[in-house]
Amino acid sequence: MERSGLVAKMKGLGVGQTTRARSTRAAGQSKKRATDDGKGKKPQKRAKTVALAQDTPLNQIPQEILNIYVFGGGSSGELGLGPVATDAVKDPTLVVRPVFNQLLSQSRIVQVSVGGIHCAALTADGQIITWGANDSNTLGRSSVWSPDENAEDDDEPELNPLEATPAMVPHENFVDAPADIRFVQVVATDNATFALTEHGEVWGWGTFRGNNGAFGFLKSMIRDVSDPEDPSTEELVAVRPVRIPGLPPKIKALVGASNHILVLTHSGDVYGWGAGTQNELGRRFGSLKTEARFNSLEPQHLATPKNKIVKVFAGYHHSFAINGDGEVWAWGLNNYGQTGIPVTRGQRSGMGTISVIAPTKVKALKGYKIVCVAAGLHHSIACAEDGTVLAWGRCDDGQMGIDLSTVSGDVVHRDSRGRPTELSVPTVVPDLSAKLVAAGIDCCFAITDEGHAYSWGFSSDFRTGLGTDDTVERPKRIGKAVKDKVVNWVGCGGAFAVLAGPIDE
Repeated sequence: MERSGLVAKMKGLGVGQTTRARSTRAAGQSKKRATDDGKGKKPQKRAKTVALAQDTPLNQIPQEILNIYVFGGGSSGELGLGPVATDAVKDPTLVVRPVFNQLLSQSRIVQVSVGGIHCAALTADGQIITWGANDSNTLGRSSVWSPDENAEDDDEPELNPLEATPAMVPHENFVDAPADIRFVQVVATDNATFALTEHGEVWGWGTFRGNNGAFGFLKSMIRDVSDPEDPSTEELVAVRPVRIPGLPPKIKALVGASNHILVLTHSGDVYGWGAGTQNELGRRFGSLKTEARFNSLEPQHLATPKNKIVKVFAGYHHSFAINGDGEVWAWGLNNYGQTGIPVTRGQRSGMGTISVIAPTKVKALKGYKIVCVAAGLHHSIACAEDGTVLAWGRCDDGQMGIDLSTVSGDVVHRDSRGRPTELSVPTVVPDLSAKLVAAGIDCCFAITDEGHAYSWGFSSDFRTGLGTDDTVERPKRIGKAVKDKVVNWVGCGGAFAVLAGPIDE
């Protein structure tokens, strides 16, 4: 499709269809042909085999129906609790402990993903539901809302009901999508949303943001890549869901973070694209003032071990990959040692870029069979097959969940006042066993084998779900609505989090 044609096809919804209060914000695949048998006829058996391969789903929709629990700050509708207070929720913009999201209870949710200030969820029939801020068309649907000018101030909802209320992304919004398209996974980043189909294709909408605002979404949307200084807003934001070009076939899974996304193929290879301003894409780029600035918007293969990767994890500015033996590779920003790869003395003295350019093996995790890694803003957390939890990176606000006075002094870096700032080596979090971990900006979560959720770290806006906005120094079990429930997933947004677990039998 021509670049200008793609942009034109996406104009249907317009850019910046958000709430009145936020209207001033910046926007922030070949089939093998059947051969001739020499007699002018195509071999029937081979043609039939190709047809069957096309019809057989490569990826499956998850089967377990989930209950969704939310907590933290929701001033943009990201909690999905609706626009007004109810008997169950006194304030839909601030929830201090987990509450059950009633608005999703009838949607048969099987998977959910948390972005900076919006969320996306997958239904059992392969459709997508979104809610939260729509500033960069991250919801994939219109949220234009006109408040009742005659209503009393007390009667007017504080939130845009079309953003604060979970709703389906209509099929007609997807550009040139087949009628029978079904999705198996969704991923929400800070300013975009992506979805994987059962046939291994990836769709997306929204934008990636860089240091100066909207960075772009796809290189193919930029009309004139030779003029990187002045692309129009419509070239930088995908206002309708479009299929992502340039990817290999057979995509197995997606992961996203702040402003980049990674995909894993069924053969064990990793591809990535996005803003890439902090080397989170695992490759070098040219000057942001040249055409090379847009190269990061094209999916490219990462130099991870070929055909070996089984899981990938994306953080704000650094990412991880794991092979079948539980060995870990990391890349991206490393100013607090958050990749687990030692920062050199020269880098600490300002003589080099404090980042890991290409995927590099994390030797400090040798001996642990890692099954899950999570990357916060400047810290990381992981859990091993035996349940061991390890943390490292920035440690100035309870991120580690560890009494740092018990840790060897040579791995704890301190500021001029003697306050801990960085734990440079992955260190065991005591008295905690987990099968899954997650990281917010400066907080952490862990899910145990029993389905209990624990959290710690920076707690502004009650984002740890513990009923306090003070920093929590050690892992503490989350209660309230999930006290007697099994939880098997957690995701962190900018100032909120979401828990999920199987519905009650």
